[in-house]
Amino acid sequence: APGMAKNTYGTGCFMLMNTGTAAVISRHKLLSTIAWVGPGAPMQTAMACYALEGSVFVAGAAIQWLRDGLGIIKTAEDVQALAERVPDTQDVYLVPAFAGLGTPDWDGHARGALVGITRGTSGAHIARAALESIALQTADVFAAMANDSGIALRLSWGAGGASARYGDYRAGGRLSGRAGHRVLVRRGRNRDPMGRGPLLRARDEPVGAGPQAYTLAPGSAAGQGMGNSIAPPPTGRKLPYDCHR
Repeated sequence: APGMAKNTYGTGCFMLMNTGTAAVISRHKLLSTIAWVGPGAPMQTAMACYALEGSVFVAGAAIQWLRDGLGIIKTAEDVQALAERVPDTQDVYLVPAFAGLGTPDWDGHARGALVGITRGTSGAHIARAALESIALQTADVFAAMANDSGIALRLSWGAGGASARYGDYRAGGRLSGRAGHRVLVRRGRNRDPMGRGPLLRARDEPVGAGPQAYTLAPGSAAGQGMGNSIAPPPTGRKLPYDCHR
């Protein structure tokens, strides 16, 4: 439904928000894209569902910097435990513009900054600031999407390899604060669903004649939460390709 969004947390963040049947022309340097088109009709006549897309260059890469650059954690999994040693950042902020800034700034010349350091700043404060930076950048992008589309963000699904460790850290509070209302943040069972879409598409519209099954390797990322094989749908089955569901 319009107002639902997905955020893939990895080295960077990649966000999509459903805008319904209207393609939105962005004023904040977002991309307007087709989210999906219902099957069985020519592209020119099928009803399309549109989305706004934005990207953050540095998300999980900021955690890698804590590990490899500063050496304050040994593994990426250690970051949340370190950050939770302190109740807040003590006004320490990290701007992780290690490769410029993505949406909505699109400034390739921007450089990173760590500000607010005092004698009392510890590695825990910096770790917490790094996690906060992911949530703050996410909130900036979704705020731009809401401003461009006039559609309030209501639900954000988190996915990607980093989402299980720190992807949703403080995201709900930051998104709700920017939106002015409560935004639900949920994490899907399948954390890395990139391969799932093509497989489901293949299941729904198999190529060639006769029954087919598309087998997934046990434990593969695409197979998480779905079993190890995908069978073709029953004859005549119709799927609800509906932007408003």
